[in-house]
Amino acid sequence: MKNIKPIIEALCIRAIKRIKLGFITAKTLAVFASFIAGGALSALFHNPSAYLGAMLSAISTIVVLQQEDLSKSINQGWLRVLGSFIGALIAFIYLSFFPFTLIGMTITIFFLGIICMILSVPDNGKMATVVLIWVLIRSVDSDQSPLLNGFLRFSESAIGVGIGLVTAWILAKLNSLFKSGQS
Repeated sequence: MKNIKPIIEALCIRAIKRIKLGFITAKTLAVFASFIAGGALSALFHNPSAYLGAMLSAISTIVVLQQEDLSKSINQGWLRVLGSFIGALIAFIYLSFFPFTLIGMTITIFFLGIICMILSVPDNGKMATVVLIWVLIRSVDSDQSPLLNGFLRFSESAIGVGIGLVTAWILAKLNSLFKSGQS
């Protein structure tokens, strides 16, 4: 039993050293800011979807901040904004002519995939598909117009991406300063 105490202490020390307190604090504050900003935007136009907008914005921030470096964060942010725009646009077009149906959604996803391939959207528009589905399903129990629904979902995603990228940039600058100060 005496031999196990140093092993447990070493494991605990290694675990504590893995904690990046500055990063997790910045990420937490960014998610908080995104949640507030996304929810506030939605509440301005459609108060019943304020929490949905807050969540979408916060998710976009989380995704952007999960990248290894600033260039990957920028790339992921661009994919989210582009995908959100394409998905919201295609959902708006669909809902302008048809009500939501499962078959209609399935066919629209198929054509969305083709459009993303033609436009050479990286990852074939994974985010576009998510937003398309979200906007289509949201239309079932909402009094929102398809235009407002798509606009809000795109805007909430863009807000989250923006806050995530600003946070990633600040963290990259601080990390660079910290590394240059250690030299």
